[in-house]
Amino acid sequence: MTKGQRLLRLFPWFSLLGFFGFLGLLPKFNGHPSYFFFIFFGFFAFFFYYHLEKDGVDERLLENRKRAAAVMLSFFTLLSFALLFLLDRQVPADTVLLVGSLGYATGFVLAPALTLFFDRKAD
Repeated sequence: MTKGQRLLRLFPWFSLLGFFGFLGLLPKFNGHPSYFFFIFFGFFAFFFYYHLEKDGVDERLLENRKRAAAVMLSFFTLLSFALLFLLDRQVPADTVLLVGSLGYATGFVLAPALTLFFDRKAD
């Protein structure tokens, strides 16, 4: 079994780390929520990566990955500017952390989901 095949078998198990995102709902020792843990929801992206690569990687999949990466680049750029705008407007740090964590986790999950969408649309 090659290294790539072993890693592919682990992909669904990596997605279980996404459940650590629910730790963001638990309060810290001072009573405030810890929104940083919401970024763990990004590990659910491995579920989509597993479904993309279980049949093998071909040229069409690579092209669809490039298309999804181009879309996600603009998403992450807009998210970064939104976070800078929120910081400039004196929005509380917890709110900025919440928006940033959920935004980046959404982006991490959306990238393989968008690749899967482009791949299914081409069929």
